[in-house]
Amino acid sequence: MRSKLALAFAMACIVVALSGCAATVGLIPPENLYPKILTTCADDPKVPPRPAPGQPRTDTAKAAYLKDLHSAFNDCHDTVGGWADRRALYVKQYDAQTKGYFTRLWDAIMDADE
Repeated sequence: MRSKLALAFAMACIVVALSGCAATVGLIPPENLYPKILTTCADDPKVPPRPAPGQPRTDTAKAAYLKDLHSAFNDCHDTVGGWADRRALYVKQYDAQTKGYFTRLWDAIMDADE
């Protein structure tokens, strides 16, 4: 009986000692690594003005507008989409690493049951 009590006390001391160490993690916060500005798209280009009221825009102006619109789409699709995916994965990793000791232990126990 005495050895079980001593073992329980030793386990409690180890848990308390380890819980203090788990709070400090050397990870960079997601906002510092992947700022929101990198995960937002460029603004749409402005529609060119008409030469005079009631007159159509020139073909050159329409072509320049479409080129700028296509460039904004490509920027958003290629660059920003990739950054957003990387940021989402890092946020998931950051959240998992910054959880407390008991929360991680509980999650491990719950995952083992599945």
